[in-house]
Parts: sequence; structure tokens; C-alpha cells
Amino acid sequence: MQYRSNVPCYWKRCRTFQEILVALILDRSISGPPSVKPNQDQEEYEEWLRRWQERIDKAAKHAEKAQIQYEKFTKELENAEGGGLDISTPQHQSVLSMLNLFKKMLHPLQLSLVTWFGYLRIARNILIWEETYYAFWVTLISLVSAVVFLFVPWAFFIKWIMRILVWLLFGPWMKLVDTFYYTPLKNLSDDEREEKERKVKRSQTEVFIRNARISNENALKLKDMRVYKFGKYITRVPVLKVDRHLDDPLLSSTGGAYEHERLTMAMLAMQEARMETCLQPGQHLYGDMIPISTAQRSEEKNEITWASTGKITSDPAMLKRDENGVAVDFVELSDSAAIFKVLFVVFAAALVNW
Repeated sequence: MQYRSNVPCYWKRCRTFQEILVALILDRSISGPPSVKPNQDQEEYEEWLRRWQERIDKAAKHAEKAQIQYEKFTKELENAEGGGLDISTPQHQSVLSMLNLFKKMLHPLQLSLVTWFGYLRIARNILIWEETYYAFWVTLISLVSAVVFLFVPWAFFIKWIMRILVWLLFGPWMKLVDTFYYTPLKNLSDDEREEKERKVKRSQTEVFIRNARISNENALKLKDMRVYKFGKYITRVPVLKVDRHLDDPLLSSTGGAYEHERLTMAMLAMQEARMETCLQPGQHLYGDMIPISTAQRSEEKNEITWASTGKITSDPAMLKRDENGVAVDFVELSDSAAIFKVLFVVFAAALVNW
């Protein structure tokens, strides 16, 4: 994190631990959104790149010199040994033919390496703070664990935990387990005992097979439904970054705070009710028998607005306000006016029922 925070280019930096911690505690950022101009800090960044390239070239020269010395030492060793210590007749065999012998063993290993390399790339991105939030939580949990392990008397807790476990697992009540479970088994014959064990294993196997069959059927049904709705090509989109090469914005890129348009109460209510708005639903499907899309699920749940119950809007910051900070076209009723309206509604309802 310290290394990336000192990079002159803004697009190569990451959010620091302090910034995320303050945002977690205060639910807002103190510094606010940054404003990045095109080619900002270009000279400093180019100088930083030049210094790093000099270090890389220096390391490459050292590695090349070490390789030359190793090859020279190997050649001298071969000349000293002459024909070698092996006096048997050599049998020429190509390297490819030797590798083909291990194809059945190496191919599954190569397939599993794809998954393990993905895990290694995720770990690399967390270590270099490319996955900023995961790195923050790992750091925070590590610090809290260090404090806990430093001040908590673990010897006392471990001693009493082990005592409780020993009493629970090996206490006098284990005689009841022997009486009601193991004693009936001892009274059975060998055939009866084998038959009982076979029934237990059969029931466990049937449950496992039934769950596997249901999971397989649901996966096939979901795949067919997605092919029907979205096309025949399906791929898994990774949640974490598993790319070998990371993409960063160019130095000429710009960035700044987004200033959204302030709306009146009526316009904001229409927008949150998704009136005159064409929403493109995602590919997540719900349901077991007949999977439905996100839009159909929202219609079934009567989700007519984004605002939660009891709130006039989901984002009060988007309301247009006057110089006094009061929302435009939002009239706040006085207590007397509110009481009068409630009494009028009650009177009208009683009159209609009567």
C-alpha cells in the first residue's frame, strides 16, 4: 500500500487504509471526490518510471552475469568429467515421447493449475492493494486479532475450554450412550448388525444421490432457460480480478465529481417509480419450476418505487432546494393542519359507513 500510495500518477494509486477506515466509521469521505486533470504529474511520473527502469535493467544485468558464470562453470565441469560417469550405451529417446507417457497424469494437473493460478492472482491483487477493500478487511482483521491475542489470557481460556470439552465428551452421562446405543448393537448377531449398517448407509446414499440429482436438474434447467432468453454462449464472470495483466487508465485520462441534476419532488417520484424509463434486466433468474427475470420478480413483489417505506425519496440529496435549504414543491404541514386533515378523513369514513 505504501508503495502504491507514493506513485506520482493518480491512476496507479490505491485508497489508503486510513481513508477506508474513516469512510467506514463516518459513512462518508473527508477529502471528497478528487479532480484529476489530463496529464497531471506527467513529469514526476516519467521520472519515477525512469528510476524503476534503471533498477530493472541493473537487476537484469546481474542475472545475465550470474547465468554466464553458471554456464562457464558447467562447461568446465563437463570437460573435467570427460565422457561422464555413465559407461552404458545411451538410448536415444525424444523428450516429447517421454512426456507423452505422463500425459494422463499431467493433463488433470494442468487443468487444476488453472484454478490455482486464479487463486494466486487474487492473492497477488490483495497483497498489492489492487483489490483495495479486501486488502483493507484483511489488514483490519489482522490488527484486531493481534490486539486480541496480545491482551486476552489465552492460557486461562484454553484450559477451561479443554476442561469443558472433556466433561461434555467423557462425562458420566456417556454411560447412557453406551446403554441406549452400543448395548443394543452388541445383542444383535453379525448378520443383523451388517443389515442395520447397510440400511443406514443406503438411506444416507439415497439422500446424497437425491440432492445431487436435484442440483443437476436445476443447473440444466437454469442453463436451458438462460440459453433460451440470452443466447447459447454462457461464461462465468469472475467477481474478483483474475486477469494476468491489469488495466489502468491512461495518463491523459480525467476524473472528477459527478454533479447530478437536482429534481423537484414530482420529477424525482416519477423517476424512482421508473415511469418513462426502459430498464434492462440482468441475467439473474429466480424460481425453481419456472425461472423468471429480475423485472418480473419486481412486478410480482409490487416494487413500484425505489424509496423504502416511510421515506419520501430514496436519495434526498437529489431534491432541488431553495436558498433556505427547503425542498421545492414540498410543503410541510403544521400540527393543526395535520390534525384537521386526520379528523376530516375519519369523519368522512364514518359518514360513508353510516
